[in-house]
Amino acid sequence: MSEYQYYEFLAIDRPLSEREIEQVREYSTRAEITSTRFVNEYHWGDFRGDPYKFLGKWFDVMVYYANWGTHRLMMRVPADALDGALVKRYCAADSAHMKSAGDNLILDLEVNQEEQWEYEEADTYTSSLVPVRSALLAGDYRPLYLGWLACVQSHDLAERDAEPPVPPGLAMRSGSLKALADFLWIDQDLLAAAAQASGPAETAGDEGFGDWLAGLPQAEKDRLLLKFTQDPDVHLTGKLRRRYRDTTGRTPGLRQTGRTVGELLRAAEELRAEREKEEAKRKAEERARREAKAARERAEHLASLAGRGDASWEDVNRLVEAKQSKSYAEAVTLLKDLQEIAINAGAVADFRSRVAAICREHARRVNFVGQVRQAGLLPDPPRGSA
Repeated sequence: MSEYQYYEFLAIDRPLSEREIEQVREYSTRAEITSTRFVNEYHWGDFRGDPYKFLGKWFDVMVYYANWGTHRLMMRVPADALDGALVKRYCAADSAHMKSAGDNLILDLEVNQEEQWEYEEADTYTSSLVPVRSALLAGDYRPLYLGWLACVQSHDLAERDAEPPVPPGLAMRSGSLKALADFLWIDQDLLAAAAQASGPAETAGDEGFGDWLAGLPQAEKDRLLLKFTQDPDVHLTGKLRRRYRDTTGRTPGLRQTGRTVGELLRAAEELRAEREKEEAKRKAEERARREAKAARERAEHLASLAGRGDASWEDVNRLVEAKQSKSYAEAVTLLKDLQEIAINAGAVADFRSRVAAICREHARRVNFVGQVRQAGLLPDPPRGSA
């Protein structure tokens, strides 16, 4: 399999200027570059830029994957929109870490699984992963928790390390957060074990935020409104929610569990064992249903053949007389059915006699007779017989 790498950078908060596009162009002459996007695929060679520099200067999101089993999602977010100390508790090792870049934080989620080596189409993930950044800026800590789980299953953490606060809504079944869990190859049993301590998903996340906002001094609200209309801040909501949490000391929905990495892993193993037991039971029941259905259909088929009497034997002769390999095979299949009917009826001697008569009648059909003998429907002739 040939080497394949895919890089995509997106400018979400503001488009690149013409000058910035020219600066980015210096890193690749083949890439697709617009004011909001840089895309390049590599079948040989590698990206000549530094992803951290690209995010620090020009872009907000990077999606990367390679067919040797590496997936990477990087996001630039304003430092004052998130609680940096809390972020550090999730971004704890190689598979999830953060880096300061001026007034921003760059969050880096990366997993490597060589057994996942496969060809992946271009732009497979980006559209489903971009909303993850918006969720994070709105105060949803699930993306960071999923990054921490990636650290757990990559064995980047010690078993005694403590679990960070568990956000609500981990029992997700669809959406961008589910896409992120799939992108990071988060083990389903590990995620299920984590979700046992997760509360229900919350839409707003801050029940008292509206009252707090209404209680701000009128002059400050006027200033914020004027600033937003003159120079819109796309992250104003996230920053205000961060300020609300810092002021009130609230972290809505986050639960301290006291669990360690080792305890979480053992809980995942218990869930896996139970799930595999249930799956084995379900498969056994499904297999039994299929076998019972096949047995009923077989019995009905044989009963139908038995009810036709000599007509079934006439069908054998007609198939042999067609002188075709396919019809010979059909004749032998029919004879096998008739043999089973004879065994059930205690008429095996009569069956063998009729098969022997058919083979004598069509002795020149060597291919047919050979198939009958090979199927064990006619004993081999005694040695020395003609």
